[in-house]
Amino acid sequence: MRKQWIAWIVAASSLAAVSAQAQTKPLGALIRAGIFSPTDNDAGNLGQAWFTGGVELGLGRFPLFKGGGQFPGKWSLSGDAYSKAGASAVPITLNYIQYTSSHFFWNVGLGGALAHRPNFEDSFELAYQVGVGYDLGGGTPVTFQIRFFSVNNVGSFLDGFAFTVGLRL
Repeated sequence: MRKQWIAWIVAASSLAAVSAQAQTKPLGALIRAGIFSPTDNDAGNLGQAWFTGGVELGLGRFPLFKGGGQFPGKWSLSGDAYSKAGASAVPITLNYIQYTSSHFFWNVGLGGALAHRPNFEDSFELAYQVGVGYDLGGGTPVTFQIRFFSVNNVGSFLDGFAFTVGLRL
């Protein structure tokens, strides 16, 4: 698991370095970190606050709903990770993001996750996420999100809420 976190840190550092050089146009990337709180009692026995972190890359504006209005939807690809005491999930999802104002948004994502639970074989399973968020705006690239993650075929062991703070690059 340490190797995964080192890989995430290297990826985040690389994105930050590229962002510093590309000051004229944003990369369309988001780096986030925070706390994951499992909804399953057995997972909660490992700890109520797990570390979570991730990277999200914007794919462009492709409205899902006709019209799109003032805030057309956009697509992204994200990779997240959360772990505690030998249990972990690394969901990779394709996400649809819809802003409802210049600051508030909701998102849904579908993909797969590497799932690890103590005393079980590792597996790659269907995963989804739903969430809401708030961008500070005003030239500040900080965003706050609350998302619910679910991983299929592991009971509800790796399901829970992620509370994160992110930096848009």
